[in-house]
Amino acid sequence: MLCLKFCIDMDQSRDLTSFSGAEMKFRSSSLTKGLLVLLILTTAAGCGDEESRRELENLRQIAADTSLYPGFVQLRNSEYQKTSHASIVRCYSVRANDDDVKRYYTQLFVSRGWARPEEEQLHGFYPEGSYRLTFRKGAYAIELVHSALTDPTGECNYSLTYFWNPPTPLI
Repeated sequence: MLCLKFCIDMDQSRDLTSFSGAEMKFRSSSLTKGLLVLLILTTAAGCGDEESRRELENLRQIAADTSLYPGFVQLRNSEYQKTSHASIVRCYSVRANDDDVKRYYTQLFVSRGWARPEEEQLHGFYPEGSYRLTFRKGAYAIELVHSALTDPTGECNYSLTYFWNPPTPLI
C-alpha cells in the first residue's frame, strides 16, 4: 500500500509545471515522508532480527557441544546473521582416515537425533574425492565438508558449518 501510494505520488509529481506552490509543497512533503518510511523499512530489513540473534546463540551452543574428531586443529571461525538466517563456520586441519571422520560424525549426530546425512560429491575447484555430508533437524542443518587435499598442513581440509534457516512460509 505504501509503495503504491509512493509510486503514484512519484508519477503525479513528474510534471511540476502544472502544480501550484501549495500543491508542490504538499507533494514534496508526501514524497519526503514516503522516502523516509522506505529508508527505515529498508534499513530494518537489512539488519538481523531478534530471532536470528537468538538462533545464532543456539548455534554457538550446538557447536560448543559438538566434540571434535581427534586431531582436529581449528584454523578459522566465522559467524553470519541476517533476517531469518544464521550460521557458524569452523574450519579444521587434520591428517586422518576420511572414512573414520565420516563414521565419527555420522554416529555423533545421528545419536543426538539428527537425520542420517545426505552425501554430495563436490566438484569444481574442490579436489577429487571431496564431499559434503548434511545432517538435518527441523530448521537446523550441520554440514561436514571435506576437501581432499594431498597435504592438509595448515590448510582447511574439513569444515563444520552450523545453519539455522527456517522454511519459507508458503503464500
